[in-house]
Amino acid sequence: MDLNVGFLSSCIAIFSLTLMAIFMRSSISSRREVEKSNRELREARDKLELLAQMDPLTEALNRHAFHSLLRDPEGDVELMTSGSVAVIDIDNLKPINDTWGHTTGDKAIRVVARSMRSLIRADDMLFRWGGDEFLILMFNLSEEETRWRMKKLNAIVEENCHKWPEMPVKVTVSHGVAGFDSMTQLGQAIELADQAMYAARNKIRGICAANASLKH
Repeated sequence: MDLNVGFLSSCIAIFSLTLMAIFMRSSISSRREVEKSNRELREARDKLELLAQMDPLTEALNRHAFHSLLRDPEGDVELMTSGSVAVIDIDNLKPINDTWGHTTGDKAIRVVARSMRSLIRADDMLFRWGGDEFLILMFNLSEEETRWRMKKLNAIVEENCHKWPEMPVKVTVSHGVAGFDSMTQLGQAIELADQAMYAARNKIRGICAANASLKH
């Protein structure tokens, strides 16, 4: 009788341990599934946040990303307090759209974005600022160095237009540059760069108008 009781107790103990092992494996599996689901949700959220801050045509950052950068208390923007800003405008985007259509206009925008990327560093930030305007933030880069880089832009745009066989028209840009010594000066620097860009564009239009009148 005692032997049977001992055997039964052993069976119950083994059965209990087996159930416990199954439960533990199930719990671990469930926890891993929950962790996997949470990880996938975080990745999906991060992708959505990135898409919300990106211009789909050029893959440049948008204004929302710019304002998020300034609001981010955990970012490195406060450490990078000085630098330069450039505002770039496509001179003839409206005539291109009117004459060749918006598909060609979109190609012109992408050509300009591609050209700017070849001039900036990995840590610089390219923003699609408006329909035909871009803004570049270059931290820890002097205004003089930035001007030197931007002077090359039209030549690179022209070269890239030739590489794009479907581009039937010449594309040119105007730019303005300003420096800042602290993030509190960034807004003013953008205004100064914007004013310089408009002055450069008006100068080009004046030259084009004068050339047109000479031909007649």
